Amino acid sequence: MNIIDQLIQFHRGEWFQAHDKQTDEQLRLYFETMVRKNRMIFAMQGDEVLGYAESYRLDYAQFGRLVCGEDIVVDREDVETGPIAYLANVHVKEAHQSSWPIKYLKLEFFKQNYTASYFCGYAERKKHRPWKIFKRQQLQEVITREL
Repeated sequence: MNIIDQLIQFHRGEWFQAHDKQTDEQLRLYFETMVRKNRMIFAMQGDEVLGYAESYRLDYAQFGRLVCGEDIVVDREDVETGPIAYLANVHVKEAHQSSWPIKYLKLEFFKQNYTASYFCGYAERKKHRPWKIFKRQQLQEVITREL
C-alpha cells in the first residue's frame, strides 16, 4: 500500500469516522498537496507508516483565521513560509504510541521548521488551555529536556 493510501486509512480511524465527512478523493488531494509542499513528516518502518505529523507555516493573518475557526486551504494558500509553525495533526499507531515514533515526529517537526519564530498546536482534548505556543528557544529547551 502506498503512503497516501496509508494516510487515508489512518484518517478513517474511529475519531475521524465520527467527526470528518471528507471523501477519500478529498483526502487524497489534501494529502498529496501536503506531501508535495513538504508539510508531512513520517515515522516509517520499512514501507509501513507508523505515524505522521501534518504542519503548516502560517503568517499572522492565517493564524488569526485559524484561531477564529476558519479553515486553511492548503492547495490555494502558502503554508510553507510563514513565521508560525503550526502542528495540525499527529497520528501514531496505537502499538507505537509510547515508543520512538512520537519523539521522532517531535524532533523532525522542530528541525523542519527551525527558522520559525513561533511553534504552536491545538489539542481539543485539553479544554482548559487547548492552545500551546512556544518561541523557538522555549521549544528547543523542551525538546532537549525530553531527549
